[in-house]
Amino acid sequence: MPGGDTIDYDALTATAADVPEGLTFIGDGSEEEQAGTLENRENMHGAPGFSPSWPDVPVHQSVRVIATTDTNGDKQIAVAPPRGKYPGNWNAYVGIYPAEIGIEPGVIANGEKVGGVTGTFGNDSTATGADVRDGKVYYDKNGRQIGSAGDYAAAAATLKCGEVYNIQKGFHQAGKVTAASLSSQTQPKEGDAAAAAAQILEGYGAWVNGAYRDGSMPDKGNVAASDSKADDDSSTLRFTIPETGRYTKGNYLSRTYAQIRTALGIVASVIKNGTTIAGLKGTYGSDATAAADQILKGKTAYGKDGKITGTLNLTAANIRKGVSYAGVTGTWYGNKKCISAMAVYGNASTAEDHQGEAEFKMPEDGVVYYGGFSFANNAYGKCTVQILKNGTAMDNRDLNNNWYYRGTMWDKSFTVKKNDTVKVKCTATSGTVCCGIQAVIVY
Repeated sequence: MPGGDTIDYDALTATAADVPEGLTFIGDGSEEEQAGTLENRENMHGAPGFSPSWPDVPVHQSVRVIATTDTNGDKQIAVAPPRGKYPGNWNAYVGIYPAEIGIEPGVIANGEKVGGVTGTFGNDSTATGADVRDGKVYYDKNGRQIGSAGDYAAAAATLKCGEVYNIQKGFHQAGKVTAASLSSQTQPKEGDAAAAAAQILEGYGAWVNGAYRDGSMPDKGNVAASDSKADDDSSTLRFTIPETGRYTKGNYLSRTYAQIRTALGIVASVIKNGTTIAGLKGTYGSDATAAADQILKGKTAYGKDGKITGTLNLTAANIRKGVSYAGVTGTWYGNKKCISAMAVYGNASTAEDHQGEAEFKMPEDGVVYYGGFSFANNAYGKCTVQILKNGTAMDNRDLNNNWYYRGTMWDKSFTVKKNDTVKVKCTATSGTVCCGIQAVIVY
């Protein structure tokens, strides 16, 4: 320090988070000069600008807003600013959104402004003065209104058929408009019921609209249906009644088997061979020729004489490899070609490096089967075994000064596409090590 003063570094407690950004200090944790990290809230730090006129004056979003009653008993909106250094003047602000304190358009009268928010409450009102009782107050999108609808006394009237009672628009006290009884206006002959003539059984009559009508409905018995038709969902077969009249319990409608089969779409070719429905013997399946030894073992099918259980035994050996048929996945390679790529290297001296590789470009889609190993005879040595597709390692084994057998890569595979490049590579860099890999490519 200037003048020979000394600093007790253990007494310093300030940290970078306590010192504004852009300033340096000597404090806790180091005897070297440090840079402060406390955000200077005069800087934007991602905050929006105050306005288009003051775009460089930041408005930082508060971290909490809450309504409270302070210790003086006053109501206040308390705003917690984000951490940082503030100038205490108009060069930086802490803002809250109106919605955070409940200022929203839907709770403010239509057209009025609170905190810069224009209200919409009441803007969907559809009532007019004529819809509201005279003298009653209501509010719509234009504010306070007074109703003008008429207010009427209770209605009282008794109407006969054809008479009209006009009701004025507005509000009416509870009242009653009574219609004269039907019996007093259309009195039927004693014992008869009111209905159209065709709805009244022969021998019965009724008064209808002031006129007496004799019944004309005949009393029917058993008849043959004139038509029959199945519903679209085939759940119901409907019979057409040929004549108007009354049908009672014990009566029936009849249709022939041939007519019913036509209505239901029943033909011999859709009925099980040998089975008879509605007088028609089925032929479905009569041309079947499959025998049990032509159906997969354990599976069932139907022939002309009924259900057959298959005895045909499929094996993986007679199905192309990778192809599944009836739950059996084949292992037969068919007319596949086989390419073998091998690279094996060993090292018996720490002064020598050994490495080698082999590469093959796929003429067709195929599968690569591979195996490999890496081995160190003592705790000193390095070697790597890799297999790559288009330059990307699909698998590798490596040793780095370890005394153990580092394998295995036995019985592994991956698929390849036409024009993919497959490479096997061994690198033995030091120590008493040996490594090797072999790839068999099938396509």
